[in-house]
Amino acid sequence: MDSFRLNFPFEKANFSIQHGQPILLIGSCFSDEIALKFKESGHLVASNPFGTVFHPLVIANFIKSLLDDSVTIISPVQREDVFLAWEANSSFHAYSESALLEKANQVKQEWKTALQKASVLLITVGTAFGYYLQNGELVGNCHKFPAANFEKRLSESNEIIAAFTEMIAVLKNINPSLKIVFTVSPVRHIKDGIIENNLSKARLLEAVHAVQNEVNVSYFPSYEIVVDELRDYRFYKTDRVHPTEEAVTYVWKRFSETYFSDTTIALNEEVAQYHSMKKHNVLFTKSVASAKFTQSIENQRLKLIDKGAVISA
Repeated sequence: MDSFRLNFPFEKANFSIQHGQPILLIGSCFSDEIALKFKESGHLVASNPFGTVFHPLVIANFIKSLLDDSVTIISPVQREDVFLAWEANSSFHAYSESALLEKANQVKQEWKTALQKASVLLITVGTAFGYYLQNGELVGNCHKFPAANFEKRLSESNEIIAAFTEMIAVLKNINPSLKIVFTVSPVRHIKDGIIENNLSKARLLEAVHAVQNEVNVSYFPSYEIVVDELRDYRFYKTDRVHPTEEAVTYVWKRFSETYFSDTTIALNEEVAQYHSMKKHNVLFTKSVASAKFTQSIENQRLKLIDKGAVISA
C-alpha cells in the first residue's frame, strides 16, 4: 500500500506521543476507531464518554461544559420509557431522568479530571451540518425524533473558528501543556447528499486550518489520506460511507509515523505481537506445554508493562 504515498508527504509533528501519557479522543466514530488502535498498542486512552458526536460546535460546547461546574452537562429528553440527552449519542441513556443526570454528572467529573491531566486530546469533526430545536438549541443527536422538530443548518466557518478558539483557551487555562490534535473524519455523510457532504467537509477543513494558524494546535490529515492517498472505493465498506479496517490501519500507520518516535512504534508492535500470541488457541489446556505457554504470555505482559505499555491481565 506504500505506493499510494508518492504524492502526499507531510511533516512529522513537533511533539511525540509516548506510552503512559493519558490520551483522550472526542468526536465522530472515527475517533473510536483510532482509540481502539491506541488501546491495542498499549496506550492509556479514553474516548467519547457520551458516545460519538459529529458537529464541531457540539464538541466545543461539550468540552466547555465539562470544565464549567456552573453548567448542566446535558438536557434530558424522553422517548417512550428511555431517557436520552440532546447532547449525546443514544448509547448514553437511562430509564429515569434522575439516573441519567447522575450518570452524566459522574462522567463530567471523571472527564474534567481527565482533561486536566491529559497529555493529548484528539478531536475528530465529522460534519458542519447541525440540527437545531425550536428553542435554538443545537443537538448532538436527533434520537429518531420527527424531522419537523429540527432546523437543519450548515454552520459558518467563523462560527466554528470562534467556538474552537474559545474552547482551546479554556483547555489551555486548566492544562497548559495539553497537546491538541484536530482531524476531519473520512466518514462520508452522504445522507446529506454528495454535494452537501463535500461542502460540509470543505467548511470543516477551512475552519480547522484557520484555528491551526491562530493557535498552537496540530492537524492530522485523516480525511486527505483516505480521499487522496487511498482514493478508491475498495477502501470503503459496502455502505460506501465508512472506511474499511484496511484503510483505518493505513491511517493509523501514517499517524504513528507523524506522532510516535521509533521507540514508541517498536513498543506498539511488541504489544500487538503479545495480543496475537494471547489469541493462540491452546488444544491441551492442562498439559505441561500449555502451562509453560501461559506463563510465557504472562512474563511477556509484565515485560511490556515495565516498558510503559498499558495491558490488562
